[in-house]
Amino acid sequence: MVEKTIRLPKFDEDKLGLVIGPSSASCQKNHNLRKLPSLRKNVISPAWNAFKLHKEKENLQTDDPKTPLIELKVDDEGVFALVKSESDVMMKFVLFHLGKYHTSFKVPRKKLFYNFYTVLNHSSIPRVIGRQASRILSMRSDAVSQMDEEVSVEELGLLEKSFIKVDQFTPKDLSDFNSMVESNERASFIGYKAEEGDPMVKISVNSLASKEVFEEFVDCFSDVLFDNLREIKEKDSEFSEKKKREFQDMEEALNTDYD
Repeated sequence: MVEKTIRLPKFDEDKLGLVIGPSSASCQKNHNLRKLPSLRKNVISPAWNAFKLHKEKENLQTDDPKTPLIELKVDDEGVFALVKSESDVMMKFVLFHLGKYHTSFKVPRKKLFYNFYTVLNHSSIPRVIGRQASRILSMRSDAVSQMDEEVSVEELGLLEKSFIKVDQFTPKDLSDFNSMVESNERASFIGYKAEEGDPMVKISVNSLASKEVFEEFVDCFSDVLFDNLREIKEKDSEFSEKKKREFQDMEEALNTDYD
């Protein structure tokens, strides 16, 4: 058995769970976890691939060694790895890919969510979205343009990729729902709270931006959304009043005796 120790100063000891990554069993249960970095995916798997390629190139007929063991540890100097393998050649491949992983590793971003709720006729949802999502995408861009100048280009790019969904919403218990929104840091009303019988719309926003940047974006998007919803509601009101007048004119015409 060969043992080697390698210092890994770029790894944060508080985030070693993220460095190790999800297990194979967890990835089988949740395929989305396969996208995350891990020692298994970024070090062990490429080391095995290199070892097999080496055997093929050299036409070696020897038995494969057991899977190498990588233990991440912490001491006064920081994070280090204790690597164990039955093969000197495999050890070289593990150390090589562990070095690459150490250099390239970035803490996976968590997807952040926020929900807006507003009283709005469900027939107006297409107008909120716009043709081919033009209006909602424009709102997103307007919100991004209002962000602080110090926000990085990378973060702004993530905000521009934020996913926004607009849909009907009907709470099971309106009173409980209103209380939940008022106490929830990831939800708010646009305009006044709903009353019994009011049609409601939910606008969901999610992004991979950092927490601080996303919170600022939510504030900016809230202002943009408020202005757009107000415009839509005003036009709905004008249309409703126009229809009402037309109906009154119709009734008046029918009830007028022209003889």
